[in-house]
Amino acid sequence: MPSNRAAWLTAKQARPLEVSDAPMPELKPGHVIIETKAIGINPVDAMIQQTGMIAEHYPSVPYQVIMGLDGAGMVYAVADDVTHVKAGDRVLAFTDGDAISGRQRGTFQAYFLAQARYVALLPAQVSFTDGAVLPSCLVVAATSLFDPKCLGLDLPPVRGRASANGKVVVIWAGGSVVGSCAVQLAKLAGYEVFTTSSVHNFEYCRNLGADEVFDYKESNVVPSILAAVNKTGKQCVGAFGAYLGTDKLCAELIRQLPSSSGHSNIVATVMPEGYGFSVPEGWPENVECRFLLTESERMTWLWREWLSIALEDKTWKCQPDAEVVGKGLEFLQEGMDRWSKGVSAKKIVVEV
Repeated sequence: MPSNRAAWLTAKQARPLEVSDAPMPELKPGHVIIETKAIGINPVDAMIQQTGMIAEHYPSVPYQVIMGLDGAGMVYAVADDVTHVKAGDRVLAFTDGDAISGRQRGTFQAYFLAQARYVALLPAQVSFTDGAVLPSCLVVAATSLFDPKCLGLDLPPVRGRASANGKVVVIWAGGSVVGSCAVQLAKLAGYEVFTTSSVHNFEYCRNLGADEVFDYKESNVVPSILAAVNKTGKQCVGAFGAYLGTDKLCAELIRQLPSSSGHSNIVATVMPEGYGFSVPEGWPENVECRFLLTESERMTWLWREWLSIALEDKTWKCQPDAEVVGKGLEFLQEGMDRWSKGVSAKKIVVEV
């Protein structure tokens, strides 16, 4: 059996991460052990380190944390009940947020454990580095757009793109990692997509499939989007705030759309349910706030039926582009620091 190493968060707000030996993951039913080749870093990783939030939520658990939601690599071992991947397969995987203190199941290690339902084959033409860009941001975007308890939009076809359905969806922050996935997914599902970004990312968002892009820095951005939606004469099926803190702007937009015209009154957010988040103060009474679900019935479709085919057919673009900060677990701290300085239309990746 190979030896394992990990980048540990050893105490509240400790930095840098400590790279040292780690136990080899224990294979469980319904799980896969993956030899890590590339790790995607997310804002929540830096947030966990900076805020010490795990110590507050799990004060009785010893502080030994292996963070990380996104990874790509080679399957090392599979449980007997796993049939869609085998040892030696190239895969991308999501660790479902179960990297809390004591569980040590994140991707910040040489070998990590993932639930098989969050593992998909990675086609040969897609690099591990590009594959590591996708998992968590794709999960968040797909859940928010397609789960019936969120926006409940129609799914894209397994292959190709749906015909235009004559409906509009608004996605705030199309240049973010989650927004990049949401724009692509909504367009593939047949929706007309209106999004926001900084001016220098307008072309990037259009290349993802956005039909209209608005400068989020403009003071009149909400009236501008409202006018554009009304001009189409089409039904708006809701709005998705793809970056934390953008939900109230979505709500202000949806509040002003007349329900008599068939517009949805739903705003989906990236705020996860069950983590102490509440509806923001001043939220309009006529707008529904839908939190990000920690479990979604759409994940079987995403990971088993759609993702590998979309990558193989090149229907899906691995966006945003990966920005590789180095090779080796020792570069994970640098990667999180890079996130903290601000990243636009990029995903920070560490190769292993």
